[in-house]
Amino acid sequence: MLIEFLGVRGTVPVSGRKFIYYGGETHCLRIISKNGGEILVDAGTGIRRLQPEINLNLRKRKLRFNIFFTHFHLDHVIGLPFFEPLYWPEAEFNFYSPWPAGKIKSVLSGLMAAPYFPVPFRKTASRKNFYQLKQSRLRLGNFRLRFLEVNHPGGAFAYRIEEGDKALVVVTDHEPDGGQADQELVEFCRRASCLVYDSTYTETEFERKRGWGHSTWKNGLKIMKEAGVDILVLSHFSPDYDDVTITRLLRKARLEYRKVWAARQGYILELQPGKSLSKERNRGRK
Repeated sequence: MLIEFLGVRGTVPVSGRKFIYYGGETHCLRIISKNGGEILVDAGTGIRRLQPEINLNLRKRKLRFNIFFTHFHLDHVIGLPFFEPLYWPEAEFNFYSPWPAGKIKSVLSGLMAAPYFPVPFRKTASRKNFYQLKQSRLRLGNFRLRFLEVNHPGGAFAYRIEEGDKALVVVTDHEPDGGQADQELVEFCRRASCLVYDSTYTETEFERKRGWGHSTWKNGLKIMKEAGVDILVLSHFSPDYDDVTITRLLRKARLEYRKVWAARQGYILELQPGKSLSKERNRGRK
């Protein structure tokens, strides 16, 4: 299983010299199966980073996009209206969420409604399918998927994506409250290979912004240890965090536990079958 970080920010995209190393696009993950199948988690501005590859391999590639939404706040969907395949008749989009199919369609249509956007969602040329996820495990190619509702204003969902003996858990927006929801999340992450976790705030910021629906690297580390997760990847960084700030947070986390990484835009995490350790490699796209 390969995990490509196309966008690692929350709230809004950022740019500039201070944000080059970790990147400034909003949340989008690409997960690639060993048999070549793939899914996307969210459609923040990071989804547009697929465009050069799609253009290069247009004749070889099946233009089918399976997108699983954690929720529908702007930073997790705003890349979709600017993703060119949405306008191509040969492209097919399968949109997944625990929300009812009709509600998924309605929300995405509202995203591209006047006066906010010039092209209505229904007039884009691609084929579109909408699927409501049920609590039973979904099989999609080699992948097995489950979801869990987490603590975030308006609702949000974590995903557990499994292939073979490897499991990835993605938690983009969750505010720990010390209650039942936290314990359910620990069980959901139990013995996962990798946890990609909401690291929007420092501990000091978290105390000032309770109720905003986000977490810290320290809580991610707590979940990792309690659930027996192999690797923690900090992600969904605040737009106020430049490269220096994120590196400092990562160093603090690694003082407590060695197997902690910080998500970097354009980088790939490889979960290797039969091994507890994984490796990071760069596909060469910044």
